[in-house]
Order: sequence, then structure tokens, then C-alpha cells
Amino acid sequence: MKKFAPLAVLFGLLTALLLGGTASALAATPDSGHGSFTCNNVAGVTVVQCSDVLDNVKVTINGNRVLTNNELNILSGDLNNTQLDVQDIDVTVINAYKSFNPPINITVQDINVCIASVCS
Repeated sequence: MKKFAPLAVLFGLLTALLLGGTASALAATPDSGHGSFTCNNVAGVTVVQCSDVLDNVKVTINGNRVLTNNELNILSGDLNNTQLDVQDIDVTVINAYKSFNPPINITVQDINVCIASVCS
């Protein structure tokens, strides 16, 4: 049994080293999206709110019309494939609104992004 103890310790250290290296590599990999955004029209106004409750993100967009269900789904899908970064979210929202028919021209000033209660 004494012969196996050093091997077990060595194996444990090697495993910890390998797993630690893998975790570091995974942490450095850019996040390509989360898949938990939902977007809804705010009743009676031309404002859309999108939220990702898993990552504590809320996006409020002031547009010039109410979005259709299809447009809301497109916006949600686009946000689900965006990194949790204010600039990335802004660009994604602007591009989604430009893709609608008819297009909606909005600017960064029309978008409010809150990540973990810090708003821009």
C-alpha cells in the first residue's frame, strides 16, 4: 500500500494541474453568447425592454414604433449571441433595428444597458 500512496499523490497533483490549466484556458475564451434574453414591448409606448435574468442584464430601447413578435424574436436571438459588453450590446441592437422592415434608425443614446445594476 505504501508504494501506491506516492503514485496517488502524484496522480492527484497532475490531475489538478491539468484541470487548473484547462479552467484557465476556458476562462480566457471569449463568451459567444448566453441564450437567455427575452424582449417585450412596453405597453402603450414605443419602448422595448430586453432582459437576461441569468446574467442580470437589462436593455431598454427607445424606438419610433412597437415591434412585431417576429422583430422581438430576432432582437432576442441577436442578443443571445452577443457578449455581455455594453458596446457589443449597443451595436447588436442598432444592427437588429436596421434590419427590420421598415428599418428603425436608433443611436446609442436610445439604448440603456444595465449589467449587474451598473447602467450606461
